[in-house]
Amino acid sequence: MGIQINGTNDTISASDGSLSVAGQQLTDVTNINATGIVTATTYVVGTGSTSAPSITPSGDSNTGIFFPSADTIAFGEGGAEVARIDSSGRLLVGTSSFSGNATQVLHGQSGGATAHAVLWINRGSSASSGDAVGTIRFADSSANQYAQIDCQADATTGSGDYPGRLVFSTTADGASSVTERMRIDSSGRMGLGTTSPQRKLVASNAGAEGIEFGPGESSNRNLTLHYNRSTDVFVLSENRASQHTFLIGADEAARIDASKRLLVGTSSSRSNDLFGESQTQIEGTTAPTSSISVIRNSNNAGSGGICLAKTRGSSAGSATVVQSGDPLGFIDFEGADGTSLKRAASIACEVDATPGTNDMPGRLVFSTTKDGASSPTEAMRIDNAGNLLLRKTSASRSLGGTYFEVPTDPSTMPVYLHFCKTFSGTRDAITFNYSASQVGSIQFTDSGTSYNTSSDYRLKKNVVPLTGAADRVNQLQVHRFNFIADPDKTVDGFLAHEAQAVVPECVTGEKDAVDDDGNPVYQGIDQSKLVPLLTAALQEALAEIESLKARVTALEP
Repeated sequence: MGIQINGTNDTISASDGSLSVAGQQLTDVTNINATGIVTATTYVVGTGSTSAPSITPSGDSNTGIFFPSADTIAFGEGGAEVARIDSSGRLLVGTSSFSGNATQVLHGQSGGATAHAVLWINRGSSASSGDAVGTIRFADSSANQYAQIDCQADATTGSGDYPGRLVFSTTADGASSVTERMRIDSSGRMGLGTTSPQRKLVASNAGAEGIEFGPGESSNRNLTLHYNRSTDVFVLSENRASQHTFLIGADEAARIDASKRLLVGTSSSRSNDLFGESQTQIEGTTAPTSSISVIRNSNNAGSGGICLAKTRGSSAGSATVVQSGDPLGFIDFEGADGTSLKRAASIACEVDATPGTNDMPGRLVFSTTKDGASSPTEAMRIDNAGNLLLRKTSASRSLGGTYFEVPTDPSTMPVYLHFCKTFSGTRDAITFNYSASQVGSIQFTDSGTSYNTSSDYRLKKNVVPLTGAADRVNQLQVHRFNFIADPDKTVDGFLAHEAQAVVPECVTGEKDAVDDDGNPVYQGIDQSKLVPLLTAALQEALAEIESLKARVTALEP
């Protein structure tokens, strides 16, 4: 007869008022109505096993449902268990024992060393770009959705080409539906707050604080990266009021302290001997660990280096013009004397004249601390015209050059230009060059000094004997005089403009010349340039003497 169980008709034997399914007797089947409908409320079967399930399909006795323990339902296939629902309502796939969190409702485990657990979600048809492939939703008993994970086609799919992306969405506080927060596209790029990341990790979330790395504590060691598009400002911050520390391995490399000072090689700021605690401090025990190198590996026209900038006013953004003499920046060299840092030397940049629009004249001032002194004094400067001044603060002429200042008392602080060698032979002390050719030099040996000017025959042409030298020598006026600066000393010599009329090459400058400010530009004389003329005149005189001697000899009896 026909028996209806769960809405389907099955033909089974019930001659004695009991029913059997797959060899298992069904109990309490006593209410069968005239049409063959079982009206009993309870149907009991045996527990069964993996090899002989309690409920099986026709013709497959080792595949079906069995009950291995109380409140547990298991599913077998081909004589082996493939899944079960345990007494806690958890679905276990590929395993008969649970090892996860007590609140977990789904647990999958691979069946062997070469197998792996897979949760497979199929789309019913092929997908075009943007089409959903599968979704995992998280909701409460009233279907209120809290979060969602979507898999979507990331481009047009085809044979052997199935680009996909994962989209992660959450419901904001006060909202009723999910909003995308993050995605991983088919190229492996992660986008936070953007649907089109162009790099491996892109965060573009308007109004957010950026990306934070750390344990999530509200007041300790959380690092935040933040870029504000509207103000073009990048912020790297650590959520600590005291300092930001940068480590390489377990060793501290640098830190920014609570006063925004950058400290390298030290964990605490020091007060220097010049202006207190600097904003950047580098400290070490060797030259490499306590120095700054500016290295530029390029041959283009760009520039690079360390920039120190200053304006007048209360803030660094002020545009008030600096004035002549204002310091613009320092490089200070200090050492510890046992109690504090003391300055050994410094290089300062100062405004060297009145500045204006697109006009910022500057000078570099080099200072050193003398033995027994506690602070540096200026030793040298380079002014805005490029003049090199040693122990002198202003150039006496507008022409570029090098100036030496003679102290008031030379006996206590003489000025020397000192050249020293520790080996035998002739060496150049100073060479003078025009373009690539040397035109003069000062040389010294183990016992003497030579002052040389170029005189090689290969440098000359139109070479003829010098004649009439005696007449020209007689035109030279030799005087005795005193220099105004040294009135007590009388010397022999020439007046430059008079000698210039006879031997022009021995005199520099013009008679009565002045500079743009009306100051005298004095003439000078190189008396060595008179030697050729004097030599030729002497030779003429000697020849005349020899001639006279011969005539006298001829007249003698």
